[in-house]
Amino acid sequence: MAVDSFRLRSLVLTLIILSGAAWAAPGRVFKHPDPGASLTARWDWAFRTAKEGAFADGFWAGYSIRRKMSENSFIGSWNWPPKADDWTLDRILSGRGRPAADPEADERNIKEAARKALDEIDGRTRPESIVDKDIAILLRFRPSSGSVPLEIEICDVQSLFDPKGAPLFWLGPAGDSDSMAALERFYSGPAGLEAKKDLIQAAGLHQAPGIALPFLERAAATSSPEAFRREATAALGDQPVPRAVEVLRRLIGEDRSVEVRKAAVEALASSSVPAALDVLIETAGKSPDKAVREAALEGLAEKASERAVAALSRAAFNDKETEVQRAAVAVLAELPQGKALPALANVARTHANPEVKKAAIEALAEIGGPEVIAVLAELARTKK
Repeated sequence: MAVDSFRLRSLVLTLIILSGAAWAAPGRVFKHPDPGASLTARWDWAFRTAKEGAFADGFWAGYSIRRKMSENSFIGSWNWPPKADDWTLDRILSGRGRPAADPEADERNIKEAARKALDEIDGRTRPESIVDKDIAILLRFRPSSGSVPLEIEICDVQSLFDPKGAPLFWLGPAGDSDSMAALERFYSGPAGLEAKKDLIQAAGLHQAPGIALPFLERAAATSSPEAFRREATAALGDQPVPRAVEVLRRLIGEDRSVEVRKAAVEALASSSVPAALDVLIETAGKSPDKAVREAALEGLAEKASERAVAALSRAAFNDKETEVQRAAVAVLAELPQGKALPALANVARTHANPEVKKAAIEALAEIGGPEVIAVLAELARTKK
C-alpha cells in the first residue's frame, strides 16, 4: 500500500494523498447481518460466504475502527478536482454514487486551504478541531490463498477505495482490542512482506493506551526484518504512553540499522508524551551517529520549546561536526519567527567557525525585520 504525505510528515498517521487516477465502479457489497457479533465470528462469516460464492478473482473483507484525528486530515486517496466516477468507501457501502458537483462548496474549500497555508507561512497556526473518524482496514484474499491476505488498504471512509471489481464483505465497526487480535492473527500467518508491513501500520493506528504496544514492540525486535522494524518504530511515535518512549530510546541506542535509529528519532518528534523531548535532547547531544544527531535536531523543531531552542544552540556551538553545527543553525531558522532570534544572533556574533557564523548570518537575513537589521548592521561594523 503506497502512501505519500501531503504535509511531508511521517505517517502515522494522518495523510492526504492527491491522486489523478480514475476509480472503477465497485463490485457487490455484502454486509454482516449482525455488527454486534464478535469480530472473529464476522470474519468466519466472510470467509464462509466468500467460499460459497466461489469468487474466482478473490474478494475484499474489512471493518472500521474509531480514531481521533484533526478535522481536516485524511488517511487515503482523493481526487482534486473530483471526478464523475469517484467512489469513496462510504458511498460504496451505502450504494450511492458521487453527488452532484457543488462549485460553491469547492470554492469555499479552496479558500479555506489557501487561508491555512498563509497562516502557516506567517506562523499563525491555529489548533485544529479533533474529531472521531472511522478508519477502514481492508484486506484482499484469493481462493487459492485461503485466509492469507494478499493486499491491504487503509483509509478513512470518506476517501476513495477501488476494489478492482472484486466484491466487498463489510464487517462493520470493531473495538481496538478485537481489531488488534485480528491483525495479530494475520501477521503471525504466512502473509507476504508488504502485507505484513501494512499490518504493522494498521496496528499503529489504534489509540487505546497499551493495546497496540506489545505487538509493535515485537515487530521492532532485533530478530525482525529491518523493513518491519522501521514500520513498527514509526508507529510507536503515535502511541500515547511513556513505555513507547522508552522503547524508542532503546532502539536509538541499540538497533543495528541507522535507518531504524533515525526512524525512532522521527517517531519521538511526533510523540505527544512529554518525555519524548528529553530523549530528543539527549540524542542530539550524545548520539555517536552524525545522521541520528541531525535527525534529532530536526525533531526538536517539532517541539519548538525553550528547552528545544537551548539544545539547538548547544549543538550549534558544541557538536564535533561542522556539518551538524550548521544543521542546528538551519533548524533554528525553521522555528516560528522570533522564537530563536536571540540564539541565531549569538551564533552570528560569537561563533569561532566562520562557516557556522556565515550560516547564522544568512539565516538571520532570511528572517528579516528591525531586530535582525540591527544585528547585521552591528556585524557589518565589527572589526576583526
